[in-house]
Amino acid sequence: MKTHPRITVTVFGAETIYAINGVAEVVQDPLDGVPFKMCCFDMKIDAVRNALFYGAHLASAPTYTKVYDQRAMENLDNQVFNAMKKA
Repeated sequence: MKTHPRITVTVFGAETIYAINGVAEVVQDPLDGVPFKMCCFDMKIDAVRNALFYGAHLASAPTYTKVYDQRAMENLDNQVFNAMKKA
């Protein structure tokens, strides 16, 4: 992002997928207080587009199986959100 700040963030929505295009600005790298490499960035949004081809929609939401320790996940979420607030 530091070298090539133009980014696309992909988000699943109701019956579609959105491509959010914009320019990123790294706020903190690495993000302090997180146990692995992660950065915090702001994004100036230029466009939001439907990323599916014309006439298509998602027939169902993506499915997944949780295979993690709930307590460890909550701890990591708290570490990341607290670090982002301080960045």
